[in-house]
Amino acid sequence: MNLGRAFSEIQAGASFFCLHKNKWWQTSRGPMLDAGAFVAGLEYATGVDATVLGKPSPSYFAAALDALDAVPELTWLVTDDVEQDVRGASLFGMRTVLVRTGKFRPETLELAESSPDIVVSSLAQFPALLEEDLTGGWHS
Repeated sequence: MNLGRAFSEIQAGASFFCLHKNKWWQTSRGPMLDAGAFVAGLEYATGVDATVLGKPSPSYFAAALDALDAVPELTWLVTDDVEQDVRGASLFGMRTVLVRTGKFRPETLELAESSPDIVVSSLAQFPALLEEDLTGGWHS
């Protein structure tokens, strides 16, 4: 479906759903526009807010935790996206690890609405931190 058709369908009353509103994503060729840029354009043009089905939607996290039979307070989300992933998981009561890889940018961490519980340079650091937390040695 192209943007013109999506615009027409939404204007005609179609429901407007999106998986996420990420601005960009990291590829091997560098940053690329993500769905959020197009969703924002359609929201602006139609005056209709999209319903987010994925992160950072609470229903997304509820479904994931339900599938895992897990509780938010004991569940960690590991990500390179502070804007959508850390914010959504934090609002849902989950603990968060931000990895300084992929799409991580220091300036986004400084401007973020939510702060991660831990920031690591490599995912390889997380198991030791988790074990320390489980034995009571580390707390956010």
